[in-house]
Amino acid sequence: MSGSSIHRGCGNPSVGSFSKFDPKLAPGRDRARQRTHEATWAKLAEAVPKNEEDWRLARQKHAFSTPAEMVKTLEDLLHGKKKSQLYKTIYLASRYVILRSDPSQKETVYSDLRKCLDNLTLQDDMLYRYMDSVVKLVKALDDLFLKGLLHRAIELVLYIPIHISHLRLYGPKPDKFVTFFSIQKPPVEIQGSLLLSIPFLVHRLFPELSLTSIQNAFGTTIHSPAEYCIFESAIQGRNMLPRLPSRPIEVLNIPQSLLSDTSELATELRGYNPMPPHVPSNTDMYCYQWPDDKDRLTGVLWEILVRFIRLFL
Repeated sequence: MSGSSIHRGCGNPSVGSFSKFDPKLAPGRDRARQRTHEATWAKLAEAVPKNEEDWRLARQKHAFSTPAEMVKTLEDLLHGKKKSQLYKTIYLASRYVILRSDPSQKETVYSDLRKCLDNLTLQDDMLYRYMDSVVKLVKALDDLFLKGLLHRAIELVLYIPIHISHLRLYGPKPDKFVTFFSIQKPPVEIQGSLLLSIPFLVHRLFPELSLTSIQNAFGTTIHSPAEYCIFESAIQGRNMLPRLPSRPIEVLNIPQSLLSDTSELATELRGYNPMPPHVPSNTDMYCYQWPDDKDRLTGVLWEILVRFIRLFL
């Protein structure tokens, strides 16, 4: 699987029609829309793994249990000519990055999207909503990752409904979306080596788009370039070992004792009101003095940050 194998999208446009709006039909349409929304949430609830057995069965059903299966499944899903829902999602994400980086490419971007989605009649504003839905999906999955679901949060793109109509419903209701998931830290497992981050998949399929530009467009940097290297190595079959991906603060390897001391230090701030003579009497001024141990903890944190930065020099 490589960028050169990507099919940019082609096919016959679907035929649509427009009719005169009849306000008498609006209530019926609203009820139909509500039923559709309820059905979408029901499908999500049914698809989400709720315990270890559910995760095992989902991986078995979608061929994502062994290293060989995982690589083959991903290659099949991201094959441009097959146009899976995951491929369309990644394609929408890639065009969003291009548009954010160079707005002058708008006409080309929307033309590419119409071909990929097999509908040459789609309006620009609708296409932008589609892309925005993917942006919101990335944020929702990142939030689940940070809450402790880790790689399983990102792996959900294989199991939950991700048709564009579903994404457009998830995005505006992130609080409702997250309630469907059981946030439990997963065990160490090989799936942790193949982080299905949408920005990672975009860079994999479209290497001309740098990982930095992709992450900047989506406003996310929680998955590091080092994590992408692990992802790339796993895809190439070189190294797919049981592991858990790091959350951002874990990347720094800050000792838990130091994190605890820092949190406790914040509760020991001493506040006072200096009120210098020249300040008007109706002015409220507040100052806080850190405990004496602040300098020691700051020094340790600084050493950790410097050591981390040197790894990339």
